[in-house]
Formats: sequence, C-alpha cells, structure tokens
Amino acid sequence: MIIYLTVGDQPSGVFNSQVIDFVNFLAASTSQKVKLVAFISIRGFFSNRRQIQKKCPNAFVLPMLPRIKNWEKNKYLFFASLKLLGLKPSLIMGRNVLATLIALEAKHKGLTNKVLFDGRGAISAEWKEYRVVEDGFLEENIQQWERKAVLEADWRIAVSNKLVDFWNTSFHYKPGNETVIPCTLDQSYERIELSDTQVQAAKERIGLAPDKITLVYSGSTAGWQSGSLLRLLLEELLENQTTLQVLFLSEETATIQSLAAKYPGRIKSRLLPPNEVASFLCGCDYGLLVREQTITNQVAAPVKFAEYLACGLKVLISPNLGDYSELVEKEALGYLSTALPPQLEKMSLTDKTRIQQFALQHFIKQNYLPDYLEIIKQTT
Repeated sequence: MIIYLTVGDQPSGVFNSQVIDFVNFLAASTSQKVKLVAFISIRGFFSNRRQIQKKCPNAFVLPMLPRIKNWEKNKYLFFASLKLLGLKPSLIMGRNVLATLIALEAKHKGLTNKVLFDGRGAISAEWKEYRVVEDGFLEENIQQWERKAVLEADWRIAVSNKLVDFWNTSFHYKPGNETVIPCTLDQSYERIELSDTQVQAAKERIGLAPDKITLVYSGSTAGWQSGSLLRLLLEELLENQTTLQVLFLSEETATIQSLAAKYPGRIKSRLLPPNEVASFLCGCDYGLLVREQTITNQVAAPVKFAEYLACGLKVLISPNLGDYSELVEKEALGYLSTALPPQLEKMSLTDKTRIQQFALQHFIKQNYLPDYLEIIKQTT
C-alpha cells in the first residue's frame, strides 16, 4: 500500500488536480492500493472533509491541531490512525516538507518502509520571501526542516529542474535519486474540444467582444502572483493596442477595479468554480503568467501554465519562471513579458490546436506513468 500524506492543504482547484486527481490516477493505473491521508484545518472541517471524500471516497481526512506551529504534534494522530486501521504502507509520499517529516518519523518507528518527498517548490524561500507564516519559530526552522526532507527521503519528485538545482545549491543534494515531473493537468482538461463554435460561445458567455484579442489572468491573487508587475504590463499593452481586452478569472481586487475604471469596457472579471474555468479559458487568446524574480518563482511549475496551453492559449510569461520561460521560447508557446512583439495577434484555431496538442503530450498524468512505475519499483 502507498499513502499520500498532506498537511495543511485545503480543498481547492489545485488540491483537486494535484492531490485528489493524482491519488485516483495512481490507484487506477498501477497495481498498488493508494490511500490519501489529509490533515486539514478544523475550521470548516466537516464540510471540507465531505468535499474531499466526494471526489476521493477512501480518503482518510483528519483534523489538524490549531495553529501551524503545532504541525509536528499531528504525527501522534497519524501514527495512531495507522495502527488503528491496521495499515503498514510500503511507501509514504509526503506532499511538501511538513508531511514528509511526519512520514520520516513514521519510517523511524517502523510504520513504513520508504518515504518519498514530493517537492512542490522552494518552501523555505517561499515562507521568507512572502511571509507565508507569521511565526518566528517556524521561519527560523523551515530551512533545516526542508534540508532534512530533501536529504533523508528515499526518493524525490521535483516539479522542475530548477528546483533540483535549488536543492543542490542550498542543501548540497547530489542529483540522481529524483524524478522531475511538472504539475500535471486535472483529467477534465484532457477532454477539451476546440472549435470555432466553442471559442465563440465562450466569448459570448462572458460578454467578451468577439473582434478583440483577449488576455486572461486565471488564479489566485496571493503575494507571489506579483500583482503590481501584472498591472504595469497590462497598462503598457492596453495603451499600445486598442484591440486588446482583459479577463480576470479571480477575486476582484482594487487593481482590477482601477484598471476597469481606466479602460472602460475592456476589463472584465468573474470568480468561477474550478470546474467552469476551462470553458471560459477556451474563448481567450493569451494567458498571463507574470511573476517577480524571486527564488519561489524561479523554481516553480505553476499548473496554470499547463491549463492555459490545454485550452489553446499562448502564454505571456516572465523570464526565469521555473523551466517554463525557456520552454515558451523554444516551442513558440507565447512570449516573454520582456520581449513582446509590437502587436499581439488573434489566435487562429490552427494555432490553438497545436498548442493544445503540446499540452496533452507534456502535461497529462498518463504520459508520466512509466516514471511513476519506476518510482514505485525503486521505493517499494
């Protein structure tokens, strides 16, 4: 049996695609029994547990102790649960640092044979650069915790080659016992059909002008999303090209309101449930992925990149964003935000289809099944 362990991740679009969809895929595609064990906040616990178990029926969802600084104490409930359920997993996959440390302690106690660190980013850098936690003890210790997770795990998954480089320079990790697998698409993105009719229908649903070129920003408005940089880029583009319009699929912010006032009729925003986002993305031309030059962003692999491509969008991307900035230039998947053409052109259906096919070749879980099978062989 394999356990996929998460600590502190709440139900969301990312949780659906990167946790639930992955667990369901691994269980369906391998001979292994795979169980999700998720520690979530006690705030809204029962509602969130229902959400998780609706999509992953055999998930074991546990309440975290209040306050993230008490994360380590959750291990006692985890150990007791393993014994109570009679589970002796051959492998525990820890999503990020804290889950991996609990998994390593379980291995030390003989409750599992191997531990895999599923590295989603440079967590110590992210906590410091974006003040993810407001606790001095956590900030002081996260680097050594991340070092322990990286160096003591039996195997590692990294979302980018740049993340492996970060492990090497920060923790003296010697590459060789890791697999690089980018953030992959939710399976719903594999079934998108592109046609002129569908693209036009998507524009009409949200009230976009059919004759204009549509830029879209989809996702969180958290600090690492670099809202000020995005605003500067959009103002430059909107001033220089009157045929552009912008769609925000996110919570409305003061920045969005300000842009809407400055460019009347050219800015729209909608907050959608995750399962409706793709149908609106299909009606757009370019996806926006603009980030600051921080370590957090330089090792990242935003799933939004793959989602934009799967919907047939080119991407306007910052330099040095994980492995993706170079990929955009190499494969003609869009433009660097620092090297835009004089005028952006409307996407043709031919271009949209080419880009969608690229996404299906590089960002669906099925294409990485040989890698997952090799990981299981190495660790069970």
